[in-house]
This record gives sequence, C-alpha cells and structure tokens, in this order.
Amino acid sequence: MISVTAPTQAQLKAADSIAETISRSLSDVHAETAVASAARLAGTFLFRDFNFPTKDIAPGTAVLSDKANDAAPLLFNTLAVSLQVFGVKTDPQKRARFPGTQSRHASRLSVTETQTRLEPLIRKTAASFGLSTQEAAQSCAIAAGRLIRDHAATLDANIGYAVATYGFIEGLKTMPPGLPAQETSSKPWWAFWQ
Repeated sequence: MISVTAPTQAQLKAADSIAETISRSLSDVHAETAVASAARLAGTFLFRDFNFPTKDIAPGTAVLSDKANDAAPLLFNTLAVSLQVFGVKTDPQKRARFPGTQSRHASRLSVTETQTRLEPLIRKTAASFGLSTQEAAQSCAIAAGRLIRDHAATLDANIGYAVATYGFIEGLKTMPPGLPAQETSSKPWWAFWQ
C-alpha cells in the first residue's frame, strides 16, 4: 500500500495549476468532465508508475491489479481531506447513490481521450514543480477536490465526489496510450558546445 503523506507546498501550488490547466484546456468547462479528468490523471500517474509489461495491451483496455487496489486509498484519502480543507461537505449516503457513470453526470471525454489530451500538459506542470509520480498523482487528486469546490453552483458535491472516485478507478485500471516522445534540442549533435 502507498503511504499517504501530507502534501507539500509545491504539491498544493501544482494542484492549483492543474485545476486551472484542465479548465482552460476544455472548450466547454463541463464540471463533471473537469473533475473526472483530474481524477483519471491521478490514477494514470500511478498506473504508469506500476511498470507493468504493457507492450501488447491496447490503450483503453482494463488492467486489473493488486497494485491499483493498494494505490487507490492514497487518492481517496487525499480527495476526502482536500474537500474538508476546502470546506466542502459531502454525505456518504448521498455519495453512494450517484455512480460516476450516470449519463447525465458522465465525463464528455473517454478515459483515453482524457489521457491523450490532458496528460502531456499535466506532466509538464508536475515537472515544473519537481514532483515525483506519486506527488503528481496526489496533486491531481487535490485538483479534483478544488474543481468540485469551484463548480459548487452547478455540481452537487456528492455527485462530484462520486465522479472523482470513479475517475480514480478508471485511471488506475485503464491502459493509457503511449506518452509523446520528449522534445529534443534543435541543435545538431556536433554543435553541443555552442
């Protein structure tokens, strides 16, 4: 099981930046899509860190594992504490009645679309704050909490919580597409000293 630690200031700042990046990147800021995106990316960061042999697994395929089950509490606990810190109250009985897949509250992006469209941007943000994979995942979970708070006028917090927890599972248990190749220097190899 991954240990849950208090987030650092860098993680908190990264979470704000992640929430803003997701909101800016979605042409129509649909609250459920924004929350699901942050949550899915939290799970995706951890999935990639599991280092599964994934060569022959197509993106979007469900990959069930004990590692995902062990990692899930980090994300669930981070979300719960974040909502508490943000002053967002939820009711466990009401949360249980809103599965994250209800058509009215479902993300407008598939898991793979979320990963393809947003993961490179969020990875760049995480790198700019010097976050490890686990720290980046935790920042994404905090960002999901912030997005639930920010969309309180249009999204019931109990539904937001359900959407986020379902998104964590989707990210933790769905094969992501390959990451784009790192940008390389435009200098020719023979001009490295310039």
